[in-house]
Amino acid sequence: MKIESAIHVGIVGGTFTGNRGAQAMLTVCIEQMRQRFPNCFIHVLTYYPKEDLKEVLGSSVFVHSSTPIRLISNWLPWLLFLRIFGRWKGAPKTKNGLGFPMLAKLDLVLDVAGVGYIDGRESFLPYNVLTSLPFSMMGVRYFKLSQAIGPIGSWPNKVCSSLALSRVTGIFARGSMTERHLNAFFSGKKEIRRASDLAFLLKTTQAFEEPERRPRRLGIVASSLVMSHNSEYIKNMSELCLLLLSKGWEIVLIAHSWRDGTMRLRNNDLPALNAITESNVRLMRLRQVGLGLNASELKGEIGSCRVVLTSRFHGMVAALSTATPVLVAGWSHKYREVMAQFGLERFCLPHQKANAATLEKFIDELDSTAETISKKVSKRLPEVKADSLWQFDCVAKELRNSV
Repeated sequence: MKIESAIHVGIVGGTFTGNRGAQAMLTVCIEQMRQRFPNCFIHVLTYYPKEDLKEVLGSSVFVHSSTPIRLISNWLPWLLFLRIFGRWKGAPKTKNGLGFPMLAKLDLVLDVAGVGYIDGRESFLPYNVLTSLPFSMMGVRYFKLSQAIGPIGSWPNKVCSSLALSRVTGIFARGSMTERHLNAFFSGKKEIRRASDLAFLLKTTQAFEEPERRPRRLGIVASSLVMSHNSEYIKNMSELCLLLLSKGWEIVLIAHSWRDGTMRLRNNDLPALNAITESNVRLMRLRQVGLGLNASELKGEIGSCRVVLTSRFHGMVAALSTATPVLVAGWSHKYREVMAQFGLERFCLPHQKANAATLEKFIDELDSTAETISKKVSKRLPEVKADSLWQFDCVAKELRNSV
């Protein structure tokens, strides 16, 4: 039997709903693995299983729960059982909702979590560990595809990284800063490869004009996560909108993460958009987009703007992918290391320092230099995309060599 006819690929860390950046990475993973293994089965291990099951998945894509409750109640007990009595024979069943005994028979797992093992985010460490360690302990090949990791300095992070991160088959750092963090932690004892973000490969059917020919439209990709950590965030965004409206800008508010029917903030930026429009009567008529749109469609909306201001990482990637001048008000090194690939790291600000006056100054600069910046980004894009594609070639090669 050819290897292509028997491959079962697990993908963890991505979802079809909620965070559209996670959807973008998941979509790219499915496309790239199918190009290399046309008859493969895709098993999506998601923390939104009920919502993701409602999406149009195709005949060879299956959804399984990886919620924290599922990890503790199913994966962990079965891991202990299988470690004692051995893994079941045969291939995983081709159906939704499988438990860990079946998932332990996957040929490989691709981890597309955007970030992980970062000091200051210790509350996420149990999930990081429980989604990778069970597979590593069962001998399943596990690749952490392009993502931001580190710094690894706190003792909980060091313990969890030693326990789980050190056991994975391969790690692809998303940029030079992540690469340095990993090399510092592993002290050269584990190979770290670098690859660009997966979402640079996301396809869209929309054609984009050069930014200098686009209407004077600013896209603001706001973040409920930043809003929850910065009491001045909405005030700063609102003041900026008022300043730019007075200068003739068209402003569109973009939710790159959204969940319909809930006002919970996790992976849902609709509350942040509402907070901006409700802060001033003059902002109530600002156009909001996002609800009902997938990652590719959102990329099209972002690519229609002359300048983009984003606090969402994959809002930044969508802008760069469409050669749209972009300003970041973010919270982690994950933004800066990607902007540095294009020589634009000076347009990456910590959200704490992103007041209205500072943002206005940078937006004016991006507006006046839109053509130059767009050409600079366009020149780098082919290399960045090839760098992202390379990680799938590595995974496919290692898988074929192991059979």
